[in-house]
Amino acid sequence: MRYSHMYKIPEKMEDICNEIFSITDRICKNSLDNEYAELCRKMASKLARKRPSPLIFGKPELWASGILYCIAEINFLFDKTQVPHMTKSEFIDLLPVSKITATKIYNDIWDKLELYQLDPEFTRPSKLDNNPMAWMAEVDGFIVDIRTMPKEYKEIAFKKGIIPYIPEEKK
Repeated sequence: MRYSHMYKIPEKMEDICNEIFSITDRICKNSLDNEYAELCRKMASKLARKRPSPLIFGKPELWASGILYCIAEINFLFDKTQVPHMTKSEFIDLLPVSKITATKIYNDIWDKLELYQLDPEFTRPSKLDNNPMAWMAEVDGFIVDIRTMPKEYKEIAFKKGIIPYIPEEKK
């Protein structure tokens, strides 16, 4: 399947992204879920749009492994309370590269995209409601959980891209 329009992938990066998607989709389908696969595609696409794209350096297997590792860390895959869950060792065994290589690429992506745990952009949609980082906003100089504010504040925050959706409208 071609994803170039859905993810705004530059034409010259399509083949590389499709190779990465093939790897991440297969691993997610067999061991994780569709939410992980979607987030991997989103992250690969974001890397493809960087100028110059780091994806042109190294094999797709490297980038797929690093992307999977980043998405796993952001979403606490290694936490026993999460579903799905797996140990870091089990996870590393799924990757098409060594642990050292996966860790190096993971660190590179983490730094390039300025990622952090609970990063709302790459949080599983089913977990977004419970992600406090997705709902924090500055209002009159104070950091607040925007869900506690009047609807007009939420609408402004949504229009500015600060929150993922207006909670009242999701229900």
